Amino acid sequence: MFNELLFIAESFVVSLFALGSLFFGSAGLFSFVSLCWVIGNVFVLKEATFLGLSIITSDVFAVGCDLGITLLREYYGQKEAKRAIALGMFSAVFFLVVSQFLLWYIPSNHDAFHLHFFALFSGMPRIILSSLGVAFLSKSLNLFLFNFFTLIWGDRNFQLKTTLSLCISQFFDTTFFSFLALYGTVASVWTIIGFSYAVKCLAIFICVPFVITLHTFIRKRRGI
Repeated sequence: MFNELLFIAESFVVSLFALGSLFFGSAGLFSFVSLCWVIGNVFVLKEATFLGLSIITSDVFAVGCDLGITLLREYYGQKEAKRAIALGMFSAVFFLVVSQFLLWYIPSNHDAFHLHFFALFSGMPRIILSSLGVAFLSKSLNLFLFNFFTLIWGDRNFQLKTTLSLCISQFFDTTFFSFLALYGTVASVWTIIGFSYAVKCLAIFICVPFVITLHTFIRKRRGI
């Protein structure tokens, strides 16, 4: 049960930092989205056992990234949310380029970490290039669905609109990214798709109510 409890704790931590970034304004949310985008691409290589099955450990950061974009859309508008998507892609490309420069350096005789860096970053081109197109489409789909649900319900039901748009867009993201970036590198891509999507939904059901409830409480305490 250690990994399961750790995942729940991590979901709460990501939620707290998503909420914390909101208090720095749009710049804080931009930074949070970019960090989640880059961290998620690195942590996708880490697998762990969850309820007896193998999962990748970056799922909560994919949810955190989309949650940050949704908060930007809600508090600062559609234009700022789209800028966050562009900034996340820019940050991922920058990380890809500088990580390859790191590998191209000829290591010194005292460099004990080159092999570890090589093992970690040599697969980044495939992962990040795969994620750019898929993530752009899934995050754009998330915004489209949120806007669509807003047309139906107006400014009401923010939690329901966020949860539905995240769940639907993450199904697309999980399926296509798993095939493009992970096929042939993990034990079973179908297991990764099915279970990773279930885990993402669990993260969504943890993160979204927690962020919205806590932020509503803080606003009421401040009389906002």
